[in-house]
Amino acid sequence: MADESSESESPVDRAILTLLGKVNSLHEECLKVRQSTSDAGELDLLDKAEAKCKMCLQLLEKGQAAATKKAVLFKVLQNYSQALLDQTYVLECRLVNADFPEDKCKGDIRHLIGQLDQPEELVKDLLESEYKSGQILGSDILECLFWRRGALFYMYCHTLFNDPLRRQLDTAHIRQSAESGVKYLEAMLCVRSPLMMDAVTDVSAKNEDMMQLLKKGIFSDTHLLALMYSGELCYWHWKIVMETSADQSVEESSDGDENCSGNFNSVSNGRRFLQKFVNIVQECFKGRGWDCSRAEQILAEFPEC
Repeated sequence: MADESSESESPVDRAILTLLGKVNSLHEECLKVRQSTSDAGELDLLDKAEAKCKMCLQLLEKGQAAATKKAVLFKVLQNYSQALLDQTYVLECRLVNADFPEDKCKGDIRHLIGQLDQPEELVKDLLESEYKSGQILGSDILECLFWRRGALFYMYCHTLFNDPLRRQLDTAHIRQSAESGVKYLEAMLCVRSPLMMDAVTDVSAKNEDMMQLLKKGIFSDTHLLALMYSGELCYWHWKIVMETSADQSVEESSDGDENCSGNFNSVSNGRRFLQKFVNIVQECFKGRGWDCSRAEQILAEFPEC
C-alpha cells in the first residue's frame, strides 16, 4: 500500500513534502542560533526568520488539501527564501565581525553558500524545467540571493587579501573565492534586463538620470555597488596571480574541489566592471556621495589588455 501511495503522489505533492523537511530544518537551525545570542539585532532577524518558517508550515499544511497546490508551493518557496536570507545574515555578520576566523571560516562559508543556493536548487529540482527561478522567487529575492553570496565572497577576499600572512598561505583559494564572488555578482546584475526607453509610458518616470541608469541595468544602489565589488575582486585575483607567477608557484596545490578557471580574465573583466562604474558615477551621481577614485586607481594599475 505504501508503494502504491508513493507512486500515486504528484510531483507537487512530493515537492510539498520536501519543503516541509527543509522548512523544519531551517526552523530548528534558527532556534539553535538563538541560543547563542542576546544581541537585539540578531534576535530581531531570527524572529522574522522563525515567523516566515511558521507561515510556510501553515501554508504547506493547508496546501496538502488545497486545489491550488502549485500556488501554495510558489508562496512557500518565496517565504522560505526570505527566512533563509534573515537567518544566514546573522551568521554572515558574525563571520565578518570576527574577521573570518582561520580555524572555521572555510566550513562556515561553504555552509552559508550551500544554504543560499537552496532556493534556486529547489525550484530546479522540484519544478524541473517548467519554471525559472526568477518566475517563482521574483526578481527582488533572486537578486538578493545572488548579492548576498557575492558580497560574502567579497568581504572574505577583502579580509584575506589585506592580511599578508593569510594572503600568502592559500593563494589558490583566494583566486577561486574571487571568481565565485564575481560569478554571483554578475548573475545579480543580469536578473533584470536593462530597461528600454520606449517601454516607459509614464511621462513622470522619464527622469533623464533615472532613465540612463535603468537603460544600463542599474536598478538600485546595490547594483552600482556590485559593479565596484566585482571590479575589486578581479583586481585582487589579478594581483594574486601576478604574485604567484613571480614566485613560480602558479601551479600550487589547493583543496580538491577548488580549481581556478583558466578562462577567467581578471584584467578584461575588471576593466569592464570598473569602467562602467566610473562612467555611471560621473554621468549620474556626480556630487551625490559616490566616489570613483578607487576604481580609477585600479584601472590605471591594470595593464593594457
